[in-house]
Amino acid sequence: MTELEQLDRTLRGLSGDVAKMQQPVDRCDTGIDETKSVLGKPKQLSRSMAWLASKARTLRYSALFLTPFPVIGTLAGRIAKILRSLKSTAEKCKRSADKLDRKIQPAKNAVAKLQPPIVKVKSSLDRAQALLQGWLAVTAEMQRRFEERPPESVESLCAGINTALAPEVKAIAEKRAALAQSLNSVSAGFEGVVKAGEPVAQALAAGDDLVRGLRPLEGPLKALNKALRPVKWALDAVSWVTSKIIDPIVNEVLKAVGLKKLVNQLERKLNPLGRLITPLQRAVTSMANAVAGISATSKLATSLHAIPAIERRIVAAMKPLGRLPAS
Repeated sequence: MTELEQLDRTLRGLSGDVAKMQQPVDRCDTGIDETKSVLGKPKQLSRSMAWLASKARTLRYSALFLTPFPVIGTLAGRIAKILRSLKSTAEKCKRSADKLDRKIQPAKNAVAKLQPPIVKVKSSLDRAQALLQGWLAVTAEMQRRFEERPPESVESLCAGINTALAPEVKAIAEKRAALAQSLNSVSAGFEGVVKAGEPVAQALAAGDDLVRGLRPLEGPLKALNKALRPVKWALDAVSWVTSKIIDPIVNEVLKAVGLKKLVNQLERKLNPLGRLITPLQRAVTSMANAVAGISATSKLATSLHAIPAIERRIVAAMKPLGRLPAS
């Protein structure tokens, strides 16, 4: 085997080793992005549930004010009951979200520490693979030109490159399997966190749906309160006076906004969030367990720093390839 053929074989082996390292690095890089998103959701959920609980409390007072009035009183009582349930549900969800956010803080720290070296290694491996493909194109062309034995000058140059590459080939081979195992283990931890965080994402979606259901209710309740507060005295009047003064005000608002339909929609939207209270409470434990799989990443982060250094030495070893004769 000529030195040129040996160089081609070495480069192909390096390309294969780099590809095998790229797979777990890419998986880990994707896992970091997904996990960062999941780890940010408990705080988002806490804010969303705090808003819902506060808004439900305020609007419930508005609904309770309307309960003595004819026409609207029964519906207002139903609204107040729904809003009381919403406030309670939102407060329970917020407590779980706050507890969860405290539990996952070590994972946030671990991800923040691991992401920079992963990004650096990913770039290094991508760059190395691109260079290797270019160098392989050169060695393939040189082998095509020199159908028999290459000139001594080419052999001497390739021999020097092969010698310089030998320790880097060994270093890649030694680190590849262990690094891939560590990366895959961390990635599995990331995937566990993403899976355990599904109830949080579902609660966020249900909360957003409730926000959309609650906003249209606010205007009519405020309008009815504003319109009826000045005529509350009419409740103590004889029935025909009450009907004459209050009923037209209430009917006009009800007709304009379709309040009953809005209430029905809100009640339907509340059910999915209520069903998520128990899964959210369980997620506190399951996410804490999953987080344990990614919290100890300092050793992995340290070992990752060796890869860009190997890439730089490979690039340095390959520099003489540019001096191969053009013909």
